[in-house]
Amino acid sequence: MKKYLLACTVLFSLCYLLPATAQKASNIKYQSLGNKIIITFDLSGATKNVRIWIQPGLVSGDNPSNYEVIKSVSGDVGLIQSIDGPKVITWDLFKDITVLPPGFNIDIKVKTESRVPTSEVISLAGNSLAPLGLKYQRLGLQGFYVSGKILNFDFSKVKGTSNELENGKITPESPYQFLEAQRQSFCFNAGYSRMIKPSLFVYGGLGAGIDRTVWKVVNLDADCNPTTNIYWVEYAEGSTPGKLNWLLEAGTNVKFNRIVLDAGIGLNAGKDVYFNFGLGYVFRSKN
Repeated sequence: MKKYLLACTVLFSLCYLLPATAQKASNIKYQSLGNKIIITFDLSGATKNVRIWIQPGLVSGDNPSNYEVIKSVSGDVGLIQSIDGPKVITWDLFKDITVLPPGFNIDIKVKTESRVPTSEVISLAGNSLAPLGLKYQRLGLQGFYVSGKILNFDFSKVKGTSNELENGKITPESPYQFLEAQRQSFCFNAGYSRMIKPSLFVYGGLGAGIDRTVWKVVNLDADCNPTTNIYWVEYAEGSTPGKLNWLLEAGTNVKFNRIVLDAGIGLNAGKDVYFNFGLGYVFRSKN
């Protein structure tokens, strides 16, 4: 029985490892063309018509561990459909380095879809309802994000609603006067993201939020002068104020090296449209 289990374990391990090790880049060649280097290679052994990750790198000296990913590349690079045959990559080298190291070499790593590099991003993000917030994203072939946004940190204690004030349910000393209004919004969102290209991602998610207007009210004395009796009420227009609403949103992320731009659109309670925006920084990458 133990031998049977051992054999099954070995077989399973081989089945798992073979797809990752069978595909490779061979016959790697490169030549300069102006300020660029043209890299050609053959892709062989990969399962046909599956997505794989092509990652070129610069190797300094004879030690293959001195591998530095080159980023300013175009062509058959990043996430591509695996088809045997020749491939071409163009490297704009002076955008990555100032001079080539002595004894350099160019190598190309071929990874399975499950090993696509990921980036962790923290962003200053907001939307047209709550413009101040933070967003954490994990960008890869598949990823996720969570975000929280707010407008107005001064959440005053609300004693009632404007409807109750007008209908006499709140009975302040009469007369009274509305002084000013504060809009208070906050929301939380989370969702899923997916890579379209190595620098382009789309996302979609759900969330919840509150958007309300709060009025500052003061009582007046017999001569209609303001007193010290000031309080707050929520402004309502025939509906329940301060209601927790559901949010639905979608958008895109564009990655420029370590900078990530965020733009999207959302729907608040199925009726009000809002816009997302953000500027992020890649604080951790895994190649």
